[in-house]
Amino acid sequence: MKYFFATCLALFLFTGLPAQGYEPDCDDPRTQMDMNECAQREFKAADQALNVAYKKLMALVDDDLEAKIRQAQRTWVKFRDESCECERFLYDGGSISPLIWANCRTRATQQRTEELNSLLDQLDM
Repeated sequence: MKYFFATCLALFLFTGLPAQGYEPDCDDPRTQMDMNECAQREFKAADQALNVAYKKLMALVDDDLEAKIRQAQRTWVKFRDESCECERFLYDGGSISPLIWANCRTRATQQRTEELNSLLDQLDM
C-alpha cells in the first residue's frame, strides 16, 4: 500500500506540472492548461496597452480632469473584475474557469483601451 501511494504521488508530481521553460504554442493551444496560460498572456498584453493609453491621457489633461479620470478608472477596474467574476462563477471549480476569467478581462480591457484612445483623439483635435 505504501508503494502504491508513493507511486501515485510521484506520478502526480512529475506528470502534472509542466517542465521548466515550457512554452505553450499560443497559435494552437492543445490543452486546457495551455489555453489558460495563453489567455492570461493575452490579458497581460491588453492590460499593458491600456496602461499606455491611460498614461498618455493623464499627461495631457489638467489636474481637475486628471482626478476625474483616475476615479473613473478605479471604478471601472472594480466593475470589470466584479463583472468577470460573475461570468467566471458559472464555471467555478472547472479547469476552464481561468480561461473564462482571462478572456472576459481581456475583452473588457480592450474595450476600455478603445474608449481611452477615443478620448485621446478628442484631445488631439
